[in-house]
Amino acid sequence: MKIKTILTTLVLLQTIIYVQAQDLIHKVPAEANVLVTINTKAVFKHLDIADVDAFFQKVGILDSISTASSGSTNWMQDSGIDYDSKAYFYMQSTDSVQFFGSLIPLMDAYNFEKVVGANRTIETVNGLKSIYNRDRTIRLSWDDNTAYVLGANFVEYYFEMPEIRERYGLPEPVNQDFTYDYPAEYDDYVYEVVTPADSVYTEYDDWVTDTVKVADDWNMEAELSDTSNIEFVPAPPIWSDAYDEVDSILAQDEYADDYYLNYRLYTASRDSMIHILMNQWIDIRMEGIISGKLDSYAKQYKIGKMADDVIADLRLQDFGALYQSYLPAHLLYSAIGMGRMPKMNYGVEMVSGQLVVQGKKLLIRGDASLDKEMSRYLKAIYSKKMNRKFLPHLNGDILGFMSFKMDTESYIKYMPQIFQRYYGPMVGKYDKYVDIVALFFDIILDEKAIAKVFKGDNLLVLHGITPVEVSYTDYVYDEDYNYEEVEKTKIEQAPDFLWMFSSDDTRIFENLLEAGESELKVDNVDGVYNLPQSYGSALQLHLLIKDGIVYVGTNQAKLQEIKMNKFRQKGHKAYMNIANKDAFSVVFNTKRAPELFDRMGIPVAQSMRSTIEELGQYGDFVLRSSGVKRNKISAELSVDFPDRKGNALAFLFGLMSELVIK
Repeated sequence: MKIKTILTTLVLLQTIIYVQAQDLIHKVPAEANVLVTINTKAVFKHLDIADVDAFFQKVGILDSISTASSGSTNWMQDSGIDYDSKAYFYMQSTDSVQFFGSLIPLMDAYNFEKVVGANRTIETVNGLKSIYNRDRTIRLSWDDNTAYVLGANFVEYYFEMPEIRERYGLPEPVNQDFTYDYPAEYDDYVYEVVTPADSVYTEYDDWVTDTVKVADDWNMEAELSDTSNIEFVPAPPIWSDAYDEVDSILAQDEYADDYYLNYRLYTASRDSMIHILMNQWIDIRMEGIISGKLDSYAKQYKIGKMADDVIADLRLQDFGALYQSYLPAHLLYSAIGMGRMPKMNYGVEMVSGQLVVQGKKLLIRGDASLDKEMSRYLKAIYSKKMNRKFLPHLNGDILGFMSFKMDTESYIKYMPQIFQRYYGPMVGKYDKYVDIVALFFDIILDEKAIAKVFKGDNLLVLHGITPVEVSYTDYVYDEDYNYEEVEKTKIEQAPDFLWMFSSDDTRIFENLLEAGESELKVDNVDGVYNLPQSYGSALQLHLLIKDGIVYVGTNQAKLQEIKMNKFRQKGHKAYMNIANKDAFSVVFNTKRAPELFDRMGIPVAQSMRSTIEELGQYGDFVLRSSGVKRNKISAELSVDFPDRKGNALAFLFGLMSELVIK
């Protein structure tokens, strides 16, 4: 009995070890800012792989992957990819380069090589079969179980800094006062590049005509910033004397043409040199990923189990660093005189999201983890309750609504600190001016008084679209092109909406209305005020103040009902729950979409007519955020699809296929 127990335990342990080994998350670098996990098993639980093959064949995606797929109807089944395991896509942003990569599980490496390697040069790098793109900034390698993809994009701003140009021997940028002479001898410019001993390094760029392979002392553990393995032979001078003074339009045009041509020559030369550096970094980093020498993402961050209905999972770490990598640093910091990008800290520690299929409902869920300071600010700001007197206006026939609740007092109180935190680092040496602006608003704004006027709970209800007769001026011309003005009318479609917000101090609104009435610009009709209307506009606004609520709407009759206490509607329970519970929500009654298209006269192609009409079978489109709970702010987008494909993902994929055919 004991032997049987031991054997069973060993089998289970071996199974667990195998499953963990198959999950490639342990090979994702810990420094990754972005991680996308594709739950391929869940994907093909909801989709037929043959349908996916057919779709990719229609749009030509498979042809771009491999010529071997041309005409194939089962490329995905024959690709050798393991669809029972997860695939990972990741990106890391640094001040100099953005790495992007993926880890794809394989069940048949031979089939994978046959598909992706057709008509491509396969090299052997560090024992792995590999394929590079033309400029060698993207590498695909594979072993028996995994396909590894790694690429890099360089940050132009970083390599334009003087100390970086000097470090790597890069050419000086083109100045509009100088010409760029590209001498013939520059064709013999030689880069000495260290490459792995077993690699097959091919000529790949017109600007690089010679490469020297050196086999000794290949250190794969070198820091990415270490360039000891790369030697650039100094380039000959490439700048000539300045142009003489340009004093004619023709000369100016020729000067501009010369400048742009010179700039293209400069960027081509610079990019070629940097691509060699990128290629070296990619090979170093790829070896670290494959060998496990780089720290693992899974060891640094907690990775939860993906449920069967989760199709994909997104995680953004160090959101500030990721965001600032997309800022136009070369423009921003040249304007304010800073040499380097400062560290941005927006109080967001991690952003995550999931694509979820629940029957015929498709959901996109997201949340952001906040630090203690930002969490405290936003909790106070989004602590406002909705005025329950608004809710009966949310009947089931409305076209849609938007609700938004924030505590005005807390918003004004904490906005100076948030403003300083967001914009202070972006202005460098001028950050003191940001402090002054924040202090100025902190002093002059009385948050308690403003919060009484505008408490912060809002509900905008869109009832539909209403035809309105509009007067406008037209012009009639005689034979001598003399004209006279003619008053005409036309029918336009105007939104029928009602906006409500609470106010404990309505004096400012009352005084403004009285002033407008005295100037004959506002009409008071039994307590409902008609606001000024622009000539030729179909939009006429009306305003009512009653029981601490300010109503702004387009339907005077409805406001009169509210004024006379004759409004007798009962709200739709689902809509009322959303508006009452969530800090922010947008709901669109998709069933009324076909009517909206017809009412507004939006032209619809015949091929799209059936798709538009089918919107009447959809459920509501809902975007909602519950505010801050613990240290997270969350949001969710959902839509119910018609139940004719079995599940939401299959329906959406089928719809995409139909549109491609059309």
